[in-house]
Amino acid sequence: MVIYGFSNGFYRWDTLVGIPTSEVFGQVLSLFQKLEC
Repeated sequence: MVIYGFSNGFYRWDTLVGIPTSEVFGQVLSLFQKLEC
C-alpha cells in the first residue's frame, strides 16, 4: 500500500531526525484547510 509506505517512511524520518512528524503533519494539514476556506 502506498499510504502505508508513505507513513512508514515518515515514521523512519521521524526517528532519524527526532521531530514529532505527526504534529508537524497535522499543523500543515490544518494550515491547508485554513487556506482553502
